[in-house]
Amino acid sequence: PRHAGHFRHAEILSGHSRNDRTMAKRAREEIGKAIKMRPQDPAYLRLRASLVTEANTRNAEAIDAWQAVRVAAVAPAHSLLREEGRTRLVELVSNRSRSCRSCGARRDTLLREARVDLDGDDRARALEGGLFLAALAAAQSDWPKVVSVQRDLLTLYPENPERYIALARAHERTLNYDKAIEVLEQGLELDSSRNVELLSKLSEIAFASGDKAAAKIAAERASKLGSDGALALLRLGQAHQRRGDLKSAEAAYRATLQAAPRNADARTALADLQLNRGDLAGAAETYRALLEAG
Repeated sequence: PRHAGHFRHAEILSGHSRNDRTMAKRAREEIGKAIKMRPQDPAYLRLRASLVTEANTRNAEAIDAWQAVRVAAVAPAHSLLREEGRTRLVELVSNRSRSCRSCGARRDTLLREARVDLDGDDRARALEGGLFLAALAAAQSDWPKVVSVQRDLLTLYPENPERYIALARAHERTLNYDKAIEVLEQGLELDSSRNVELLSKLSEIAFASGDKAAAKIAAERASKLGSDGALALLRLGQAHQRRGDLKSAEAAYRATLQAAPRNADARTALADLQLNRGDLAGAAETYRALLEAG
């Protein structure tokens, strides 16, 4: 189709646009032709937004271009484009001091519309509105606001384990570890298919709160759910090592290998730890086992 030809031509030109203004102008003209034929194609809108942002890194036109991507990318297959549009919008509007005069008004409009969507009856729009509000609040380190928005999203999607994880992370940033753990435990009662993720996060937060015993229990529970769950033990070992507790770190790495004998990351971490402690024989044996495992 002609629109696809214009799009492909714009892609090729855009590869040279940063160092050649003529190429950039031609790329914008070509993608404009494609969008005129298919005005709601999120891939076409994304390329236009990228070109606009390159030309004007922080202005109203760039905000409008990325908002168009976010609005058009509604299909499940476009989730990555929608996420990119949201992320780029947050980057553009999160710092008022660097914005153009009209950008503040657009920021306020985006916030107002996102709040309306979050409070509305359309669950998909409510989710996107909430994710935008949470991302913008996080960019500004307004963690109580993030907690509030993520709580609203959990109320909207109580069946989605990802919402429990997101709310727990927000509580973690406010140093409210008890509440974060409580939220994750609620999620564990909901859906056993996501228990590995929930237990892994529970282990991380318990460790951050100083409850090493609870962190170990959660990581061990995760490791019993398969090789993916063993990653919780690996992360626990890395956390111990960052704190200087090499004995506990080594124990966690060995527990990881018991649960997932072919985990190369755990075996490498164990070998490096042994080498740093001066256990040359132990490190050589571990490295040898790593090579033999392929």
